[in-house]
Amino acid sequence: MEKIAVVTLVIAVQALFINGELCAPGFTSPTGSEPNCVECPSRYYQSQYGKRTCDPCPMGLASPPRSDSIDDCIDPCTIIDCGAHGECETCLMPGNGCSFNITNWPTLTETQYWECLCELGWTGRYCDTKLCAPGFMSPTGSEPNCVECPSRYYQSQYGQTSCDPCPMELASPPRSDSIDDCIDPCTIIDCGAHGECETCLMPGNRCSYNITNWPTLTDTQYWECLCKPKWTGRFCDTRVHGRKDSSSSEGDDSSEEISSSEGTFIIVGAPMGLKKEEIKVLCYGARPGVHQGWVAPA
Repeated sequence: MEKIAVVTLVIAVQALFINGELCAPGFTSPTGSEPNCVECPSRYYQSQYGKRTCDPCPMGLASPPRSDSIDDCIDPCTIIDCGAHGECETCLMPGNGCSFNITNWPTLTETQYWECLCELGWTGRYCDTKLCAPGFMSPTGSEPNCVECPSRYYQSQYGQTSCDPCPMELASPPRSDSIDDCIDPCTIIDCGAHGECETCLMPGNRCSYNITNWPTLTDTQYWECLCKPKWTGRFCDTRVHGRKDSSSSEGDDSSEEISSSEGTFIIVGAPMGLKKEEIKVLCYGARPGVHQGWVAPA
């Protein structure tokens, strides 16, 4: 008789549900019945018919909306894949390692139940976005458009959208990742026994480049060797020998002979009478020991 009564009661309850009377498991209403039944929110569940409230998951666990069993309450990190560059952290307990500055875990929203803690150089919800490394930058601070910091700039952090300039009068090589890379170029330039290195990164320098705004200098203009008389070349390593050139019959026939590792050349005082194969020498300016003019093979 008792079994018959229980079965009858179950059938009656099911009939009420089917007829839209009682709220189903996973749903509640202020009266426990329709028409105002609403689903249990995430992190809550309800396993019975006709309930007025939903039951919270144990602390540290979460469930999807309309959960109808405590078995739906799980550690979110059991189903989250943070890939090869991250580690999942459950944010549902005070003192967690998540970035959300929240001490009362019930106030967390659905998207804050977990967080992928990314290793250095990676970011994103699932740690799947690679950041620009130090010495590089991009408009977004991440790949795939990272470009190296140009010379005279540096960047010491990951994920940056710009590079920092070196202090005035200092320079650095491309892709520099520390302000320590910014140095006086003349500290590493050897002008030998016949020259003196001059830093060209400040207005008023003695360099031959007629530039007053130092940021416009190119890589090759950060420094210059100022040569002693009778010496020339990028490193003041080419000796200038004076001589008279009798082969020129027109114009100024004065000339000077230059001996270098690439051969011997004659600098002619005037271009008259020179042949087509003769080449023009780079004008260094009016410094002592540097002769402007035309160069012909000796």
